[in-house]
Amino acid sequence: MAEEGQYQPKISPKRLKLEEIVEEGGDDRISVLPDYLLHEILCRLPSTKDAIRTGTLSKRWEHLWTSVPTLIFTNTDYYDIFTESPRNPNSRSDFVSFVDKTLTQCRQLKLQKFQLDLRFWNKESLIEVLLDENLFISSCLTKLRLDSCKLNPSGAISWANLRRLCISWGHIDEDLIENILSGSPLLETLVLNYCYGYRRLDITSKSVKN
Repeated sequence: MAEEGQYQPKISPKRLKLEEIVEEGGDDRISVLPDYLLHEILCRLPSTKDAIRTGTLSKRWEHLWTSVPTLIFTNTDYYDIFTESPRNPNSRSDFVSFVDKTLTQCRQLKLQKFQLDLRFWNKESLIEVLLDENLFISSCLTKLRLDSCKLNPSGAISWANLRRLCISWGHIDEDLIENILSGSPLLETLVLNYCYGYRRLDITSKSVKN
């Protein structure tokens, strides 16, 4: 007769070690995963604000979001999509303060994705977001989408690695288009949606959708 436990499956040393760590540290099994896997989890959350909230889970998660290569800011928490109005009088300034504070705490030097989503509270006028000058000379951009942004570079645009550019709801004239093309040698696709300011396009070397 076989002794008790003789045919029970053996537990691998790695699994045993993992269980010991979880038991000693008191964290869940997800928390003991390596940083790059936890970063991947945080990158898949809807927004950076959601990633920051994971800091309350444990000490392991507290500052993990500051090294995530994806930043997504959306002001839906401050804006009522049904009434198309702010939830409170200070909602816009609260959102701006949140973005500023988050950027100062972020330790990631090489972002893979940056997204800023602003809702317009006044349907009667088009509000354009003013872009920082450093954006126009960034060599790390490969894909860029700009919606309702004011494109007014003070000098030549330099997007050395940009391959796809989509501009929607903005003023763009022939000079700006020439500036974009001359400063984006690797650009493969240029998409213009509901843009105004130019009279004609004469581009043969680029794929342009209007």
